This record gives sequence, structure tokens and C-alpha cells, in this order.
Amino acid sequence: MVDLVGPVVTTGPNKEGKTIAIASGQDLKIVGDMSVEGDGLCISSSIPLSVRVIVGQTFYIGNGDLALEVKEIGDVSYTFYFTFLRISST
Repeated sequence: MVDLVGPVVTTGPNKEGKTIAIASGQDLKIVGDMSVEGDGLCISSSIPLSVRVIVGQTFYIGNGDLALEVKEIGDVSYTFYFTFLRISST
């Protein structure tokens, strides 16, 4: 059995270059527009066109270290609303 890597998703710039901290249960908006500057509530991302998510699905980022639940899919292309679930213990 082989664990294959999924689509590579990178994040865009953060306001003032600061690190963003998120906590379990916090809502987070991910926008597929790298020109958007992130803050504690929204981050930009290079979400590839092949990404298909549905509400209620768990979405992993950072090599699976961060787990997010899809809360809503926005009206604008590639705008997703998530609830941060946890940081993996592995």
C-alpha cells in the first residue's frame, strides 16, 4: 500500500507578514485568490481546480497535520468556509 500525495495547496501572504494562529472550533475562510492577504479569519490559497469538497467533509492541510471540516461552499469560485477541528497528534 502506498500513501499518495494529494493536490499541493499553498497559502498566500498574510497581513503584515505575521503568523496566523487558529484554535479548535474556530471558523476559517479559504479563498482561492492568492492576491488576498490573510488574517486570523481568512487565508488565500492556491486551491487547484481539481479540488472537490462537499459540506461535512474533513479536509486536511499541512501534510495532514491540520484537519478542517467543510462548513459551507461560497458563491464565489473557490471560496470555502471551514471549522478548524484539530492539529494531528502524529
